[in-house]
Formats: sequence, structure tokens, C-alpha cells
Amino acid sequence: TDSADKYAVSGRGQLHLTVLIETMRREGFELEVGPPVVIYRTNEETGKVEEPFEMVEVRVPEEYSGSVIDLFNTRNGELQDMGLDDGGESMSVIKYLIPTRGMLGLRSSLLTATRGTAIIDAVFDSYREKIPGDIQSRDKGSLLAFEDGTITSFGLENAQDRGKLFVKAGDETYKNMIVGIHQR
Repeated sequence: TDSADKYAVSGRGQLHLTVLIETMRREGFELEVGPPVVIYRTNEETGKVEEPFEMVEVRVPEEYSGSVIDLFNTRNGELQDMGLDDGGESMSVIKYLIPTRGMLGLRSSLLTATRGTAIIDAVFDSYREKIPGDIQSRDKGSLLAFEDGTITSFGLENAQDRGKLFVKAGDETYKNMIVGIHQR
């Protein structure tokens, strides 16, 4: 960064960064952790910007394979292979090549869509030319509190029509606190 007292730390994977963050916290450092971002690079030969791609293998019961395929397709994934697991259970094995920025937030969506039954394995594959445009990361918005105070049942009743709420009557809120997920 431009400041002497600020550092931007890069790492590969959640565990890698979690160990670093926890070590720094225990040593008394003050730190701020932001959302994950993808590290791009420029190809020296072509001069084009490249992004990391991951090979993802998902094992899921057959009835959820359509949901898994839909989630990967909306995030610019490329189907590599699909078949049935050799084991006794009727599990589908789906392999996708997907940009890392398409993987951000996908794991929780997959677990929700498959009711927690998906087994997800992702491995770095290669850097490839960056896919132009944005990749969908969330399909729903957030519901925010518009002022400080205590939540009332009247306020909850009106907000329930807009989506799923995390709060209940009597909870304290502050302005712009996330209180739910919008249905659209």
C-alpha cells in the first residue's frame, strides 16, 4: 500500500490466511480483514490480463445435480466431466473448470442448494485469459435497518414480506445493520 503502517497481504486459500490472521491477532496487531479478491496477472508474452481458474469436483446425490450445474453455469463455469460415482450410493460426480472469482461465495450456495450433502473439492488449475464482465456472486440483496433502535413486531411484520429476517422483536439495531436477506 501507499502507507507505511498498512500492508496488503495475499494468500491462497482460507486456511492459509486464517492461520496468518490468528497469529497476528495473538501477537497484538490491530488488523482489518476485507472480503476476498482475486489476484490477476499480466501475461508477458501476450500482454493480456489473466485470472486464476480452479478445477472443482462436486459429489452430490443425483436429485441435486441439476441445481449444482445451474449454479456453476451462472458463474461462467465450464463443464469438464459428469458421471456417476462407482460407490454403492447414487451420487453424481460433476467436474467444472471455473474462474476463482466465480468460486467466491459459491461453496455456501452449493451447500444450501444440496441441503448440505455436497462434497466439494477445488484445486488451482491454471491462469487463463480473464473473462470480460462481472461474474454473478450473489443473487439476493440484503435488508438493512434504516435507523438505530429496538425492533418492533410492527416493523418485523412489514419487513417479512421482503425476505428472510435474522432478527426478532426486541433486538437492538443500529443504522445500516444487516437484518435479513431480500427475496430477490
